[in-house]
Amino acid sequence: MVSFLRQHHKLGGKSCHVVSTLLVACLVFTSAAIVPVAFKSLESCTLQKLVIFHDPTIASSVQKLEIMKTLDSTGTYGDEYQFSVCDVTSEENSEKILASGMKEFPALFTQTNENGIEPFVGDLTMETFATFHDFRKMELSHDNVIRMKDLDGTGSVDGAGAMLAIASDRPVFMKMYEVIVYTP
Repeated sequence: MVSFLRQHHKLGGKSCHVVSTLLVACLVFTSAAIVPVAFKSLESCTLQKLVIFHDPTIASSVQKLEIMKTLDSTGTYGDEYQFSVCDVTSEENSEKILASGMKEFPALFTQTNENGIEPFVGDLTMETFATFHDFRKMELSHDNVIRMKDLDGTGSVDGAGAMLAIASDRPVFMKMYEVIVYTP
């Protein structure tokens, strides 16, 4: 591109201005940028993203936005996440923000294919976002699912007492299913 500019500089100021405008446009298009987004458009957008609901008058909000800009500028996540900012002080967003019940800013949310929309838990740093991303991209080679005994005796955990024993020293996620028995 630089040699292109040098070759066309000889054509005069007008050509050089057009070429430099194209260069600036190319740089803007290819560089990382936080995407400003209206609350209304977030409701229908299904891209994977990290969104900050940002109040520019709050120092911690400005700090988190700077961290997002750094995350975006690394290019590490550019193909997988859109980094977006929703200004909660703008007229366009203030009514929707009020209706949503959000009162403390900054508020950070992720939207992923696996988990949909959820709050970003913890402090946003380069390291915590990397951990968040790596966890979601981890290939599972096995699982440690333990099945409750069902009506036909399949499963290894027999009853609520056995489940409580498993959960006595660690967190346990238990998936519940409805059992509907039809009696005529």
